[in-house]
Amino acid sequence: MKEIEQTINSAMEFDITPVMERYAEETRLPPEVLEEHQREIKRFLALCAVSPGKYAMRGPLDELWHTFILFTSLYANFCRRLGGGFIHHLPESPRKATEQRDRTNNSYLQFLTDYERVFKEQPPFDIWPRPLGGDLRDPSCDQCGNYCAQTCVAIDLMPPEKRF
Repeated sequence: MKEIEQTINSAMEFDITPVMERYAEETRLPPEVLEEHQREIKRFLALCAVSPGKYAMRGPLDELWHTFILFTSLYANFCRRLGGGFIHHLPESPRKATEQRDRTNNSYLQFLTDYERVFKEQPPFDIWPRPLGGDLRDPSCDQCGNYCAQTCVAIDLMPPEKRF
């Protein structure tokens, strides 16, 4: 648990101001929402760093992750600081087989479970959509807006000792 706490602290202390400025320009979200999105993307990536290849993402933060990745040097430094290897982004294709989708859905549900265990609170519903009737093929778009159809997987392709 100490490793997780250190990783989370490193993520939360990391300055991503240029990323958030661009994201703010693109989304025109209010400052309090931007603050929440910044906290949540850092939490997601911190959990990905301590459990490489374990989680998938759904919901509105995928757009922030895309923006962060555009700042390649900053993103690489962030991943290096977290110590779990480079956190790659693997979007799910709409044409993926049901078996792959089920694996991704299980990875997302595992993220929601681990989030609650680690942060001692439920993931915000407006950011991390919940399945309707337990089926993530049709996520709860009524709860989170435009991005519900997006599913991305955080993968670790290079072991930490070879990452840089």
